[in-house]
Amino acid sequence: MILNLPIQQKKVLLFSVVNDKNYEEMIRLLVLSDCFEEVIVTSAGGSRASDVTQVSKMFSEGKDWTVSVLCDVKEAFQYGMQIRGERMLVVAGSLYLAGTVRSLCEEEM
Repeated sequence: MILNLPIQQKKVLLFSVVNDKNYEEMIRLLVLSDCFEEVIVTSAGGSRASDVTQVSKMFSEGKDWTVSVLCDVKEAFQYGMQIRGERMLVVAGSLYLAGTVRSLCEEEM
């Protein structure tokens, strides 16, 4: 995983992952990247979705930043759009999440 994001621009991360992936390593790399000011954890992937409480704890360990949990993807995306202000909202982790957010964006058009 390579993050190639504008360093100067502040970012909010919208994140979800399925439980059969190595998400501990994903989260570790995202935390170490220091690219994000805030994280929103949500649940996508149906029965394969990871435990949002566990995922949010992993994001909170060792870093002082805001980690929010909103289980509904639509609510999480809307919240992310609301709080981002001038910041970039980055959607990452699960293709289920990316697909749902894409559909939500298409609905808005």
